Amino acid sequence: MNNVEVWNTKEKGVFKFVIYPEGRRFIGVCLTLNIIEESKNPHQLLENLKEAAFGHLEVVRKENLDDALLNRHAPKEYWEKYYSVSKNRTDKLLKEVGKILKKRKAPFLTKEEAVYTR
Repeated sequence: MNNVEVWNTKEKGVFKFVIYPEGRRFIGVCLTLNIIEESKNPHQLLENLKEAAFGHLEVVRKENLDDALLNRHAPKEYWEKYYSVSKNRTDKLLKEVGKILKKRKAPFLTKEEAVYTR
């Protein structure tokens, strides 16, 4: 599952994120950098993850650190969640956490990619 599709460099790369419900909170993971956060608000969680990922990139660039620091992949369990996100899977998960998600404006299970270049 930890297949490296893109080798990120200071010049270009892709950060992959997954957010999923767990109990009364949401777990968000930047799979590319192994950054894990949690929040009650999935939209804010995604913004926080992006801020952390791009902050990490900024430090690597500024300090001219090794590109390997932009390729610290999260454990297999999180990649499995990323690759399992589909409409059918989402519907099943929404039913499992229905009570919690009904209180929210919109159900949330997503994956996202953020591409960067210099």
